[in-house]
This record gives sequence, C-alpha cells and structure tokens, in this order.
Amino acid sequence: QGESGMTLLSHAALLGIIPLVLALFQVLTPRRAVLTGYLLAWLFLPMGGYSISGLPNYDKVAATTLPAMLGVMIFDSERLRSLRLRWFDAPVIIWCLCPIASSMFNDLGLYDGVSGALSRLIGWGLPYLMGRLYFSDEQGIKDLAVAIVIGGLLYVPLCLYEVRMSPQLHHMIYGYHQHAFIQHVRAGGYRPMVFMQHGLAVAWWMMAATLIAVALGWSGSRRRLFHVPMLVWAVPLLVTTVLCKSTGALLLLMMGAGLWITARLWRPRPILLVMAVALPLYLTARVAGWSGDILTEALEPLVPPARVESLQFRLDTENARLTLIRHHLLLGTGRIGYASTEAASFKALDSMWIITLERYGVLGLASYMVMLLLPVAAVAARLPQGLLRSRAGAAVLALSVALLLYVIDKMVNAMTNPIFMLAVGGLSVYACANAFREVVLPGSHPAYMRVPVETRQAAGAA
Repeated sequence: QGESGMTLLSHAALLGIIPLVLALFQVLTPRRAVLTGYLLAWLFLPMGGYSISGLPNYDKVAATTLPAMLGVMIFDSERLRSLRLRWFDAPVIIWCLCPIASSMFNDLGLYDGVSGALSRLIGWGLPYLMGRLYFSDEQGIKDLAVAIVIGGLLYVPLCLYEVRMSPQLHHMIYGYHQHAFIQHVRAGGYRPMVFMQHGLAVAWWMMAATLIAVALGWSGSRRRLFHVPMLVWAVPLLVTTVLCKSTGALLLLMMGAGLWITARLWRPRPILLVMAVALPLYLTARVAGWSGDILTEALEPLVPPARVESLQFRLDTENARLTLIRHHLLLGTGRIGYASTEAASFKALDSMWIITLERYGVLGLASYMVMLLLPVAAVAARLPQGLLRSRAGAAVLALSVALLLYVIDKMVNAMTNPIFMLAVGGLSVYACANAFREVVLPGSHPAYMRVPVETRQAAGAA
C-alpha cells in the first residue's frame, strides 16, 4: 500500500511507533523494551509504508526493527559496542550482502545492490542482531517464547471477530484492506487477516503460539501466565488456529506437536538433526530436477482435493520457473527477476525458496537456509540431551521446533516474520558460543553442567 492510499491514522501509527518504542526503553529494561516494541509493531501496525528516494522503504518491517535499533543505540550503546562478530554470523552477513553480488553480476549497478542489501539488513539483519544481544541466554529465550504466546492471545479476540464478521479490522481502523478480500472467504466463512500481510501469516502465528504454549505448560517451564495455567491458555489458541482455516498451518501444528513430543520423550538430538538436514536435501533435489509429485500423492488421502490441486499448481509453477533460471543458478537474475516479463501465473508464485534462488542464486539460497537452520542444528549437536529434556531447556526446544516449522512454511510462502529472527539470533549465540558438557550422576538421568557465569556472560555479549 503506497502513501496515496494510507489514511491519517496509518501515517500516525507508522511514525508514532518511533517515540513509543523510545519511551519503552525509559520505563522497561532494554530486553523487555525490544520485545514489547517488536510485538506492538508487528501485531498492530498497518501494512503500508513510504517510498524514500535513495533509501529502503519505510514500511511495517522497518517500523518494527528500526525504532528498537535506535533505542539500543541511545539507551544501551555499551552492549552494542561490546558486540564481536563470530563464525556463526557468516550466513546472516552473506544473506544481507548477496543482493550486491547479484546486482553487479547482472549489470544492474552498485546502487541497486546496495539498496537491496540495506533492505535485507533492516528486515533480517537487525532482528538477528537484537536476538543476539538480548535473547541469547535461557531467561531471554524463555521470555521470547512467552512473548509469542502473549502475542497469540492478543490476537485471539481479534481473529474471532473477523471469523464472524469478515476480515475488516485493518479496513475499519486504517482505511484499506491489506490484501485481496476474496482470498479470505473460505469454507463457507472467513479466515482472519487482522493486521498482518495475509490470513496465512495469521494462521502461522496462531499455530506457533499454540505449540509454544503447550510446550511450556506441559514441561513445567512456565506453568502459569497471568495466574492462569498455561495449558488452559493453549485451548483458545488452538481453537483460533483451527478457525483460521489454513490447512497448511494445521498440518504444521500436528507435525510440530509430533516433533516436540518425540523429542521430549525420546531423544531430541536425532529428531532435530534429521529435520535440519532433510530440508536442504529437499531443495537440492528440487534444484537438481526432481518434480516433487510424490508430495501431492502423499497428501491426497489427508487433505481436501482443492488443497492438493493448489499444491500441484505450485509445484508445476516452480518447475517451470526452475527451467527458466538454470543459466543463472550461481548468483540469480537480481531483484527484478522475471516477474515483469514472464507469464502472469509466475507472478503469483510466492515460495520463498524459489524467489530467493531466482533473484540471488545458489549463494543466496544456501545462506538463507544455513542462517535459519544453523541454530537448530547447533542446538541438536551441542546441547546435552538432558538439558533439552529439562524444564530449563523446554523453551529452547520449543523455539527450535518452531523455527523448523517456520522454514517449512517458507517453502510455500514468502511472508516473513521478524520476531522469529530474534529467535535465530538468540539460539545461535546460546548454542554456538556457550560451552556445555554432560555429566551422568549415579542413579539419575543425564544432567548438564554450565560454564562459569562470567564466561557465559562474555559469550552472550559476543
């Protein structure tokens, strides 16, 4: 939505979030100010923004990330100055810089590349940085997990209203629909959009909040929230997720629940590692020429025929796109892609992986996948299984499973959520920079031993 279609309240919200977040830094700890600012901005700001000549657009993503960064620079600059780059930051750095390489390779010019890199930094790099700074210990990870549950609960009454009355809240408050209304008429009713990009983004958010609420409540990591048992809160979250009418979100919820239960009751390490490896292998097979038809055959007995047809159409479109970009596999075709020149059906393609491959090539796709999956693989490979099965590790395991589901969802959708980049940054430091060793005590289950507090604090700051 451009400036011309925005109302006065839209302008006030997008600009007013800046002083609001700065005020939060004055009354809350920096960690809570960042978390509250991200939740308020992402959940309630309008989908819209401003085109600024020579600079990245100031839109909802920028309004979520930039005020928090400004607050850190003003109120917690010493923590920022203590930051030191580590080896696990490499995928994020490459992901943010690959638009420059792609633009130069395709003769689109340095200006186009730098503009793309700045947009990538705002949307992905800054949330990763905030996660690195504030959510890299057990308490920070737990706070982030609880905040996602609270965010889901804030959306419950809004979703229920739109399920009954149709997705109108964005239009009622900000004066315009953020997406095509017809796409949200589903199964004789409506699926909610609230203030996100699409109903699918809302369904995924509610699914993640449900999964994390169950994980925290069942493990005993957080038994109560606002004096109500966490498992009780999971009920309205689950009901709302179902009412969002997204087959994909429901399948992901069942998959996530199965992964988490299996990891808790059995061995979390192989479960997480297998999933973290399987996703890149799937993409490698797709790029190599595998059609993916077996997926639709496997889903036919499980989901409605319309959903199977939708998946088949998506696979066919991806296959056609792959044929076009075979000669640009290394660095892609740049940000312009083929969207302006090819068939109209290609313009509807919104799988994050194929868009990334087309625009930024194998370099961009590899950095994207490693960036998101490295923390999950590190959690599985480096953290003792006794920790992951304990109360202290419940939030770590829950966010790791949620990240896996986030990557799976991006296989078919390109709608990002900067709050989950906070988890990427936090889990990366927690799993990669800290040292753990497992000890077995007589007559007990394996436990884990932390390194000295001062070393952990230094690792968190780094």
